[in-house]
Amino acid sequence: MKAEELRVGNFVINEFENYKGKHKDLTEVSASDMIECEDFKPISLTEEWLFRFGFEKKIDDEDDRFSHFIITDVIDIVKYENREFTLSFHSGYFSSHSLENVFSFDLKYVHQLQNLYYALTQTELQI
Repeated sequence: MKAEELRVGNFVINEFENYKGKHKDLTEVSASDMIECEDFKPISLTEEWLFRFGFEKKIDDEDDRFSHFIITDVIDIVKYENREFTLSFHSGYFSSHSLENVFSFDLKYVHQLQNLYYALTQTELQI
């Protein structure tokens, strides 16, 4: 991974090798890690990670074509069948009938969600 993709506190997989062989560890990036991050691999975003961060599953389509996750009144995530997660940010009035000023972002990795959430809310996702 490139350092410019990461922020301190992002979760990544650290792949390394020592005398015992190859290892993969879940790592929370620190400031000192930013210098040598070529061993870091992104973590795929899953429902499990959304639950860890405090998202709640709200709506399942009757045909199981999508799942809907929400954490605040202005941020939600939809996962359509066979697609990446899509985060939506509603900067104005939001209801099931009306969306105002909606910005959507496709997400593939945990660190992308952490970075985008922080950029939009100025708060860190906690697990």
